[in-house]
Amino acid sequence: MKARFAAVGTCLTLLLCLAVCGPSTGAELVASALDLDTSLAEEVVYTDDHGGWLGDGLTHIVLSFPEGGLQGQLQRDSQWSFLPMDGTTRALLSYVDGEELAEIPQGYFRLIDRHSDTQTPILSRNSYNFTLAVYDAQQRTLHYFELDT
Repeated sequence: MKARFAAVGTCLTLLLCLAVCGPSTGAELVASALDLDTSLAEEVVYTDDHGGWLGDGLTHIVLSFPEGGLQGQLQRDSQWSFLPMDGTTRALLSYVDGEELAEIPQGYFRLIDRHSDTQTPILSRNSYNFTLAVYDAQQRTLHYFELDT
């Protein structure tokens, strides 16, 4: 009986550690996922419906930055591309309800393919695991999406 209580206590402690140790704000999650300094960002939107079967879901975060708060970082980072987006990235916006972001005239975007099958073209797969970020330089807002299906 004591062993059972000890096991349950250990499991609860581990779960608490996992909950406390992860990013606690949208800005922290974006900073970690994209290796950016988001300390000056204001969180405008943070929704996360992950938790479905096998962790499926969509995370959507919008961060607003003060003048010059992010653009310099993106200019120096070769993993970001100038807008306009390529056709694949534009198509993926429809999966995250972000079609309007394809019309941003000035900014940057970054697509991270997190799927285990990197041999099959991303639009030909049966499931999606990607991170997509779009920075609107005129509005100084970063739109961040994580989709897992």
